[in-house]
Amino acid sequence: MNTRKLVGIAGAFVLLFGILCLNYTKMGTVERHAQVARQRGWPEPSRAIVYLGMLFAPLGGGLIGFAVGKRQRILTPHDA
Repeated sequence: MNTRKLVGIAGAFVLLFGILCLNYTKMGTVERHAQVARQRGWPEPSRAIVYLGMLFAPLGGGLIGFAVGKRQRILTPHDA
């Protein structure tokens, strides 16, 4: 498997983790999320989890963009 595919797959997981962090801390339903977290023994929604989501979502998107994007070819004088 080449490097770009591995980076793309890793980027997809990082993006998914970031989106799930942001969804877990969605401010409209914090009480419901906090109640479910207490029942299951998970950490309650907090600013740290929001910051994790804010870090990992764009990082994953960037990794996917790197994997999907084409490598630019540098033209030399004898190529023209």
